[in-house]
Amino acid sequence: QSQLDFSHMKDVISSLVAGSASLQSLLRDGTPNIVKREVNAKKMLEAQLKLTCEHLITRQSDVLVGDLAYALQDLKQANATARAKEKGNEEEYDEDNFKKAAEVLRRMILDEEDKTSKPTSTPRTKLTGTKKKSQRGLKGGLSHLAKNLRVYLKNKNMERMLLDPVCGNVKKVLLNARELISKSKRPEAKRMLSDLLQLESEVITM
Repeated sequence: QSQLDFSHMKDVISSLVAGSASLQSLLRDGTPNIVKREVNAKKMLEAQLKLTCEHLITRQSDVLVGDLAYALQDLKQANATARAKEKGNEEEYDEDNFKKAAEVLRRMILDEEDKTSKPTSTPRTKLTGTKKKSQRGLKGGLSHLAKNLRVYLKNKNMERMLLDPVCGNVKKVLLNARELISKSKRPEAKRMLSDLLQLESEVITM
């Protein structure tokens, strides 16, 4: 690939303006240099495609289970803070964060057509100013993603290459949630574990 290099012309023009160079020197030295560079178009395209796929996988994983991941992070931090305090109502602190995690799980189980429940505002949605698509439910969200991949790619191998990593990320978050909640003795923990098992089964069928 050939390119024109004008970088040296700045000094030539500056010298001409300052009167230290003649018009003849401008004509002699003021032409751009031709620089030849080897560019592997295939490698550039592959690198760009890889970045695009990674962005899609990360984005869709965040859409599907991002709220749950943040809720679990808040729950862990709350538990650690409560344990570190010599005094304080650890029970009340835990309850508030468990309710947030339970609400996220409830939204993830909602069917795509279920519009009877209104989504609640979370610190994360307030921060981003957006309503998460995961409110259609995890199963509906995965089905929607699979349908779009099928429509736009029309290649089963490529569809699985993109869908499988997303499902893998979803499974990791659900597993982390189950491990954390299983340690709790709260009454709502049993229902949350049941919800998680249902969500995991939905991911497996994709």
